[in-house]
Amino acid sequence: MGQEHNVKRSVSLYSFQEEYLYKKMTLEDCIAATSKMGAKGVEIIGDQMIHGSPFPEESFYEKWHGWMNTYHLEPACNDIFINTSLYKNRKLTDAECIEMMINELKHANKLGCKVVRLVSKSPYEIISRCLPYAEKYDVAMALSIV
Repeated sequence: MGQEHNVKRSVSLYSFQEEYLYKKMTLEDCIAATSKMGAKGVEIIGDQMIHGSPFPEESFYEKWHGWMNTYHLEPACNDIFINTSLYKNRKLTDAECIEMMINELKHANKLGCKVVRLVSKSPYEIISRCLPYAEKYDVAMALSIV
């Protein structure tokens, strides 16, 4: 009971999705609000909040890391979703899913995220085949269970 724990609090920018969607807040506004709440980390939803994700302009990464420094936050996690039903007429092949996952892992690494949160529908076969890439890019894959 007397043991001190070093638990850090992060906020998911998903919390601001409505404000962001309706342009009441910019991405920087969301990050600033997260800092103001006293959080130490931030989870980004790249598909929703980063134009061109997982291939944004290089200048985005400079801006992102600048915001992390300005608002004294750490990139905690990048939320990713491998949409196997991207096309109406077919499911993505395993090779396409693996390529998408590798691109997301590279992107998370460039963001400074040590964790990616995979939605529960991420196929196990794809996750397991991407483990060497997660290790290569120093990113842990965490499965979100809903």
